Amino acid sequence: MALTYFRNLNERLRRPGGPPLYFRIANIVVAILMIVAGIAFFTWSNFLRIMFGIFEIVFAIWIIMFELAEMAWLTPYVQFMFTWRGRGIFYVFIGCLTLGYKALGWILGAIIIGIGIGYIVLSFTTKRHENYMTGTGIAGTET
Repeated sequence: MALTYFRNLNERLRRPGGPPLYFRIANIVVAILMIVAGIAFFTWSNFLRIMFGIFEIVFAIWIIMFELAEMAWLTPYVQFMFTWRGRGIFYVFIGCLTLGYKALGWILGAIIIGIGIGYIVLSFTTKRHENYMTGTGIAGTET
């Protein structure tokens, strides 16, 4: 099943109606940073940080699923992930959760916040990418 799931991955990543490949790569990098931060939070013996780590890993898997899989069933519930501003605010929120008392938390949080601010600035300076905004670029839904 996993083989068929990722069989056409290259075609889905380079779909003509979807966002450019570098945006997908940036989103996957953010998800990987979130997983690293989530795992690091498990090593810190604070209950609150462990809960943040669980949230970060769940959200990171969610972001990876959006970038690599067809998730038409979830698209109507998370429309904010299909706008530059909504995704940027989400990344700033996650980056703020990542900021911690260890240097790794501060570094990863700053990177994630920086990418989120980049998305927010992009929402004010560029023309809308219609397919990305409606969800057809990621989840394959027709609106």
